[in-house]
Amino acid sequence: MSLNLDQEQFVDPDYVAQLGRWHQSGGPQLIIELTERMGVGANQVTPVRLVEAARIYQEAGLRVCVDDVGTGANQPELVDVLDPVVTEYKYALQNVRGTVNVGVIRAQVAYWSQRAHRQHHQFALEGCEGVADLTLIHDFAPDLVQGYFFGRPHPLTIAADLSI
Repeated sequence: MSLNLDQEQFVDPDYVAQLGRWHQSGGPQLIIELTERMGVGANQVTPVRLVEAARIYQEAGLRVCVDDVGTGANQPELVDVLDPVVTEYKYALQNVRGTVNVGVIRAQVAYWSQRAHRQHHQFALEGCEGVADLTLIHDFAPDLVQGYFFGRPHPLTIAADLSI
């Protein structure tokens, strides 16, 4: 199960502590995804704070993913700093579809896929919505794929019963 957190949420001590407790309680394997969004606060989160939080998540046994690589705040310079403390990159086709041509998308997928393999990280391709996206899956062999082509998300009916 994955949980998306913006930068402010990612470094929030309450999130860090509660998600660590959740993992220790034996719940489903949880992956913490650092999204491309900064958060709503006035203070920018420093890369040092992001790395510190990611280390704490790791120490608690949680995996950390850089979500939406190449968009928003999750540019290569930030990913460079986070590389030692993450296990996965996720590239979001839905963030670039319709804004750049297929050649640019292929180049970006190639970059992030190759980078993930060099760093021994998993590479996920999300936003797979049609047959045309299967070519990217075939050509770049991501470790994980997700998107409406494979099925719509389903409500988590037990969410009301979860307590951390």
